[in-house]
Amino acid sequence: MARDHDPDKFGHPIPHDPEFKGPLKHRSCTDVLCLLLFLAFVGCWIGIGIYAFKNGDPSSILIPKASNGLRCGKDSTVINKPYLFFFDLTKCIGPSVPFTGCPTLQICVEKCPDKKYFKDLSDTKVDRSSVETGIVQLGTYRVNQSSEDAYLC
Repeated sequence: MARDHDPDKFGHPIPHDPEFKGPLKHRSCTDVLCLLLFLAFVGCWIGIGIYAFKNGDPSSILIPKASNGLRCGKDSTVINKPYLFFFDLTKCIGPSVPFTGCPTLQICVEKCPDKKYFKDLSDTKVDRSSVETGIVQLGTYRVNQSSEDAYLC
């Protein structure tokens, strides 16, 4: 059943005109200037990218860096240590970290540890007995080791 159309409510229908071609008579391009500005912007960024890859070191942003500035697995003193170990990953949570970096100690390691490590707050030196009780020396940093498994790299 078709709906009843009320011409007083919706108006009268326009009759079909086979000669009607639409509003093509006064059309023109209006965004040519915006297109040219956008293409110039994209071209500048392509130029900056080419310059950066030719004159820079793209691997420096892809390779992890320890607290002392050494690039893990790349610099000669840590060539066999490709992984970066964060001592306190909770310090890396914050709005300023992308700009200032993570303030926790970071060192290059040969493999990711399979145990959790904690800071050693005692002033005693590391000796054979303390290694057996769970205090270990990781690089030149002294930390406590727990028996729980962890993946902190």
